[in-house]
Amino acid sequence: MALTHTNVCEFVAPISKSRDFLSIRPFLQRIEAFPVCYLREPSIPAEEIIAALDGFTKGCEPQPINPYVLRWDYTFHLLGPAPAAKVVGYRLDEIVYDLFREYPEAFEGYANKAPLLRQQFAKDRKLSANIRKDLVGNFVETLRRYQKQWNLNYGGVDVDVCGRWIYENPARCPGLRLSYDMRHEILANPADIPLDSDIPDFAHIFAIPYVDAATIDRRMMHYFQTVTKKLRNINPAIDYDRQTYRRI
Repeated sequence: MALTHTNVCEFVAPISKSRDFLSIRPFLQRIEAFPVCYLREPSIPAEEIIAALDGFTKGCEPQPINPYVLRWDYTFHLLGPAPAAKVVGYRLDEIVYDLFREYPEAFEGYANKAPLLRQQFAKDRKLSANIRKDLVGNFVETLRRYQKQWNLNYGGVDVDVCGRWIYENPARCPGLRLSYDMRHEILANPADIPLDSDIPDFAHIFAIPYVDAATIDRRMMHYFQTVTKKLRNINPAIDYDRQTYRRI
């Protein structure tokens, strides 16, 4: 079982209103009693870009990244160790309690963030068809946005050339490319208005290339299967369908 920043926050979300941490503590302890691992999904795009830049400058394919981390607190400290890295035996319930005490907003869910997602989709859908359909050009712009968002050092790399090189093979930034194509597939359907649940769903799309099995709801599965088929036509080695399911 892979515990991510997103799925644990979703599980703990009810206490953001009840403030009753003790009611959920035994469940967190029970979860961690199972064989678990911890996957840091928010930084996957940045790590993939860094690996792709290295491969591009060396003239070889990127080295696969490893998004798995030591403990759950590492999943929300991006691109580096957690402040409590030296703490030994830091249990999941203790981490959640400390985070809840210092930053309860972390467990408030996505209802307050979803309007921004809907605004972004509405804005993008107003762009001309020529701009929306320029998937390669838009992918290059995505790399530029991540450069600013993550303060990534692209050095003297020509972002246009490198971005087009990455886009040629979906395996060069697998999580980023899967999420990017999923977003554009939804954009192409103006009747589909993003839901609150799309935020955690998109967070986990980044991780699908790095897990053995994942669940996707019916609505997202439609887009996912369409995108996966297109990616497989570009690179036959890509077959995410084999590791995705509608339900556990």
